[in-house]
Amino acid sequence: MASTFSKTDLLHHQPNLKEFNIEFFESIDSTSSYAKRYVESNQAVLPSIFATTKQTAAYGKESRTFFSPKGLYATLVLPITNLKELNPGLLTISAGLGVLDTLTDYFPHQFFQLKWVNDILLNHKKCGGILTELIQDQSQRYYLVLGIGLNLQTPTLPDELWSIATTIDMVANANYSILLADLVANTLHRLTNQTSPHLIVEYKHHSNLLGHKITVKGHQKAHTGFVRDFDKLGGLILENESDNQLLTFYSGDVIKILY
Repeated sequence: MASTFSKTDLLHHQPNLKEFNIEFFESIDSTSSYAKRYVESNQAVLPSIFATTKQTAAYGKESRTFFSPKGLYATLVLPITNLKELNPGLLTISAGLGVLDTLTDYFPHQFFQLKWVNDILLNHKKCGGILTELIQDQSQRYYLVLGIGLNLQTPTLPDELWSIATTIDMVANANYSILLADLVANTLHRLTNQTSPHLIVEYKHHSNLLGHKITVKGHQKAHTGFVRDFDKLGGLILENESDNQLLTFYSGDVIKILY
């Protein structure tokens, strides 16, 4: 068990998490990879929290690997009770707002934003991310695997990352267990209320893209234009500069923010 975390501290701070299977690691390939192995190899899958401060084989969207400095990395395993009502876009948005709720409580003087679709920004640079995946257990039951990663200490970043990435400097004696407990509790609260009419309004308020000119790459090609809105399902609405048509993206990558 990782000395950075304490199950006792976590449950004392958020006793509602006592029904969760909770495991901590000094180092692991990826908390999300471990979570998927846990679901796929167990007959009785419990709601779970897996956390570490160091990942050796972290991955993001489309299984792309990325540099993972020391920080707080956690993955939740949550049962899906109604697959038909599941909306991937709202899951990611809800989780992102849950993370921002926590960060703004802990760091009220810092400027955090959300970059569609799954990046957490601090002062316009990436300091964390969200990854949502849907998998099945041996009995074909569905589970949400929700990964949250935060860069919490100033690392030796590769030179090519300094212009686009940053870290949240935690005080030396910060209690990671309490921070993790609040991250989980706030994220669960947001997920429970993801159909709230205020969700997208709040997301727009925290978006770093609304009104900006960007290039977004969808499944087949890249489009450049202005972000005009986000729809009720979390889709990014782009006014295409070539023909002024409105295009809606529910997945993709923002590869440039032009202004």
